[in-house]
Amino acid sequence: MDKKISKKITTSLLKALKVSTVEKDVRIITMKCLLIIMLSILFIPQICFAGLQAINPDPNDEANGVSIGCILSWGYKTANLPEFANVYIDDILYAVLTEDDQYMDRYDPPKDFDYDITYRWRIDLLDNHGKLWEGDVWSFTTQSCVPELATIILLGFGSLVFVKFR
Repeated sequence: MDKKISKKITTSLLKALKVSTVEKDVRIITMKCLLIIMLSILFIPQICFAGLQAINPDPNDEANGVSIGCILSWGYKTANLPEFANVYIDDILYAVLTEDDQYMDRYDPPKDFDYDITYRWRIDLLDNHGKLWEGDVWSFTTQSCVPELATIILLGFGSLVFVKFR
């Protein structure tokens, strides 16, 4: 807004309210303080708590050749622990971890993963204010069912045969 227009509006308002120059300065300072307080109330909690998020997944995002018996684990972006941690694998809720659980930073699935499959997983966190923070989606691919290196020794006609699988 143009300064001249702003000054005219302010002067008109002050005249209408019959406010002296001294009162005007005090009210402007008071209004600025109230504005700062209002902005603080609105934005500081979001800045402080926006980090309630699971980070550093293990297995790493887009990892390949992951053991079928792996345990999923993660860290937290802040020191504030959530009330609940929901573990999703391929969009299915597998576990709800609470502060009563021994660990809220890992999940050991009840059965092994399948061979040579890409899984997507995420951790959603519920804070102590009831807000659910949806986590990033990570993925990993499990190991192939054929070992990386296998050697077969065949005895036949007095010769050894070595077969290497990849």
